[in-house]
Amino acid sequence: MNIREILLEDVPSCIIVIQDCLDKSVTYDAGIISFFKNKYDIGYLREKVSNGTFYVAEDRGEIIALGGIEEGWIKKMFVSYNSQGRGIGGRLINRLEEVAKIEGRSEVHLYSFPNSERFYERKGYESVEKVSLKRGNIEISTLHMKKSL
Repeated sequence: MNIREILLEDVPSCIIVIQDCLDKSVTYDAGIISFFKNKYDIGYLREKVSNGTFYVAEDRGEIIALGGIEEGWIKKMFVSYNSQGRGIGGRLINRLEEVAKIEGRSEVHLYSFPNSERFYERKGYESVEKVSLKRGNIEISTLHMKKSL
């Protein structure tokens, strides 16, 4: 398994990972899942990749996870369902934290899906506050977490 910087040509494979994760792992209701599926399209992800630092985890030529960091915030952390529980997410978040340190950050932040909170707690993240994010007519309850580096 290799973690490397994302390439624009990786975006379609990343969309597959995101869709798989949303279908099988995320514990929001169908309306919120649909919102995320519509949001994370190729154009959106290409824009995010161009504006931030993103990495993919690749196993035998297949992209199985992705995550990014922008201005001290962990973004778009997804691990394909069949790859969860193998330490891939931990290795990926370690890489993103290394990038934050190189950028001179003393802490990193993220918004966690409800089913991911325990993972982040095991990685040393602390709860800051429960947040309700409005995206159009959708309200998404999430947890703001942070970690000192």
